[in-house]
Amino acid sequence: MSSLGWKWRRLRAMSAQEIVVRVVRAVRERVSPLPKEPPNATWERYYAQHAPAPTLQRIAETLAPRPQVVSALVEAKPLPDNIDEAGVVWAFRA
Repeated sequence: MSSLGWKWRRLRAMSAQEIVVRVVRAVRERVSPLPKEPPNATWERYYAQHAPAPTLQRIAETLAPRPQVVSALVEAKPLPDNIDEAGVVWAFRA
């Protein structure tokens, strides 16, 4: 099936309203410039409902400037005998 044949059959299958909507959308995307805003502002504008929970945000802000606290806790806690440094659990470890 040629690409031109597929496009022609697709156009014939669409309603006039769908063709107009698609043409208007394509022209608008070609003519209008991209918004000049930072990515964070775009994210907040389109995906505000996916914002992290306040508790998670507070935890992230608390731990972000002090990564040495987390690494010190990890180093202080010894691994069990059947787990190696890579996190592999061994049934029997000699």
